[in-house]
Amino acid sequence: MSIIGSWAKAMSKVVSSSFEVSSAISNHGGLLGDARESFIRDVLERFLPSNVVVGSGQIADSKEGLSKQIDIIIYRNDFPVLRTFGSGDVYLIEGVIATIEVKSALTKRNLIEALENGKSVRNLLPTILISSLNFYCNIAYENDFIDLSIPQKNSIMGMVLPPHYIFSYKGYKATSYANLLVAVNKWFCDLKGGELDATILPEVICTEGCVGIKNLSNQLGLMDSNCTFAVKADESPLRYLISSLLENIFARMGQQQLGQTGIQYNLLDYHITKDMEGGWKGTAVDPLGLEDPKLTIFRKFCSV
Repeated sequence: MSIIGSWAKAMSKVVSSSFEVSSAISNHGGLLGDARESFIRDVLERFLPSNVVVGSGQIADSKEGLSKQIDIIIYRNDFPVLRTFGSGDVYLIEGVIATIEVKSALTKRNLIEALENGKSVRNLLPTILISSLNFYCNIAYENDFIDLSIPQKNSIMGMVLPPHYIFSYKGYKATSYANLLVAVNKWFCDLKGGELDATILPEVICTEGCVGIKNLSNQLGLMDSNCTFAVKADESPLRYLISSLLENIFARMGQQQLGQTGIQYNLLDYHITKDMEGGWKGTAVDPLGLEDPKLTIFRKFCSV
């Protein structure tokens, strides 16, 4: 198990204990707020870098698009926030690093709610300098953005938009992880829900005894390479969320490098390690065959 995985496994016990204390002393109405605050206090604040802030509210783009209410917004601290007098601040999509929906108990109903909240963020339109977009398009696909195929364009935008996560203290257990597989697939295949669009799937769904993870580029090695989401039973599902979140934070905040040299560190290997492989069941077949451009770029310039 990786060092991040070992740390996350220990943190899972802290989070579980914190939730049990909250549920023992709180009434039902305040339980979700307690769960959300506990997740921030006991997990996020212990590993997030100092150059990000954590808030909640809505996310806006320059085209007057506005997301639904988001439980947790991880945001660059050098971007403006439109503060309100309540708890619902407004954040600019360009400064959002990731979003997380937190549930005290994950049910079919609030799973759909969490998926829809994430979709409302992924449907926003960040303002991007085309020259900077073309730079990555040429590395990944050797073409400018305008000349890419539709799947390639969607893959690039899937990388540009902030990743979405779902965390729940209780819910689908190890013995019922197949039900999570079915629920995600049903929403994904609904043309008013997931729209058969892999870019709006969450990066990780982390619940009581199982985990679901986005599987672009078939990074999990499933037999069906078109399965864009996979689920399995796991006693420490939080490690998948933390590993993925850390990798995405570093990717979106800029590559870490050795002093003033051009040597850059590769943190992608912390995302899926050998001990995380195996036992996955795939779903959400993507008709477009979208890819993860980060993996495409990584494979072209693989570190030694």
